[in-house]
Amino acid sequence: STGFNALGENSLNAVLRPNLLKFAEGAQELAAAGKLQAEQNAECELLLVLKTYRLLAAAVQEQLKERAKLALAIDKSAQVLVDMQAQSTKLVGKPGKEKKVADLDASCAALRQKNDDMRAEYSRFTQTLQWELERFHRAKNELLQAALVTYVRANEAQCRAIHQAWIGLSACVDNGMVHQWVDKRTISDGAVRMSFGNSPFQPLS
Repeated sequence: STGFNALGENSLNAVLRPNLLKFAEGAQELAAAGKLQAEQNAECELLLVLKTYRLLAAAVQEQLKERAKLALAIDKSAQVLVDMQAQSTKLVGKPGKEKKVADLDASCAALRQKNDDMRAEYSRFTQTLQWELERFHRAKNELLQAALVTYVRANEAQCRAIHQAWIGLSACVDNGMVHQWVDKRTISDGAVRMSFGNSPFQPLS
């Protein structure tokens, strides 16, 4: 708008001055409306919902990692149990190995209980996580849909207002357009005259 104001104030643009100044004023208002729309979008509910669910999604990912770690621990412990049982089996019936076998059997029993506890924990973890994921998706779908509708309607109203402003500015400029030749006395020989009707730029006679 500053540039068009400067053009309008230039003496060489006396004929176009009203239109240039009107356009500069309208452009400034449109720029302000566009800035307001951008500021409102930067603080809209949709962005807040998206940020919130990005954080929640990150938290869910961490829970899935913990579940995977627990599953790995269960597998490793199960393999240790298999190895201990195999070692005990090899020692059964060998003279002097009774105490070693008894210790291995006791360790196997304790490890078997530990494995059962971890599997139960894994099952509870999985059920809880499944419930949280289902709740997460239900809430996400509802809130995100509502935020999308609010965002679209707000921008639709803002764009309609901006569109109407452009229509008003267009009508204002069109109605004020000058369909006449620039006075020959205002310019030197060899310059050009301009028409904003259907005539192109033409040299002055």
